[in-house]
Amino acid sequence: KQRGPARIISFSSNTSARDFTLGQEANQFVMRLRTPRTGNNGSKPQTMFGKVNPDKWQHIIATYRPGLLEAYVDGKQVVSTEKIQGDFSNWSPQHAIFGDEHRGGRNWAGHLEGVAIYSRFMEQKEAIHHHKLYANRLKNRKPIPTHKVTGRLVEATATPEVADIAPYRRCLAEYVYEVPDNGQAVAGRITVMHWCILDGQKLKLSKKTGQTYQLKLQDASHHPQLDRERRMSDIDELDLPVFLDVEL
Repeated sequence: KQRGPARIISFSSNTSARDFTLGQEANQFVMRLRTPRTGNNGSKPQTMFGKVNPDKWQHIIATYRPGLLEAYVDGKQVVSTEKIQGDFSNWSPQHAIFGDEHRGGRNWAGHLEGVAIYSRFMEQKEAIHHHKLYANRLKNRKPIPTHKVTGRLVEATATPEVADIAPYRRCLAEYVYEVPDNGQAVAGRITVMHWCILDGQKLKLSKKTGQTYQLKLQDASHHPQLDRERRMSDIDELDLPVFLDVEL
């Protein structure tokens, strides 16, 4: 039910200037492509295609040569249109953005991986081959272990102000919980990282020390990308097992 369209991958400067955007509008994918005929926003016209399948991985390819735009979802061609005309002669330097617009406001709530941008048109045979390769990769992938536990909050880190973490727009806060050893996969004192700022907006964690909470956790070692995120910590214990709260 995302709208805007929500930006999955965008090469743009703001909500009205781009070279291209792959996005989501309601339950469909959207391609906006700038040419001398489609305008600076690449939306006259834009191309709707496929169907978003929530909570499942989907392999998406959108490819263009002057006068022909084609798109594939999970190895099947879902659109081939000549409605988009023109070349890239009016393209200009932009920002490569994943999951939002450059200045915010078009957040896409989803998971993204395996991004590739080619400087050429992709023929149908190659597009199908790419999907097969990635499908095999996903088939052999083991899911990250997720633990549902109940723990008592012992220490909490205060959420900073958005201005205090600039130029970052996201931030994690570390909390300490005491998890009883009653058969749960995780037990003892643990550090849990909670998102406290996302897309430049403070989240309401509203957790109080001494209270007990149900948590959905994954070991932080499975999320190396978090090493590049802003993290805040007021806690004194530095050698505890660290987990990520994966349920906002």
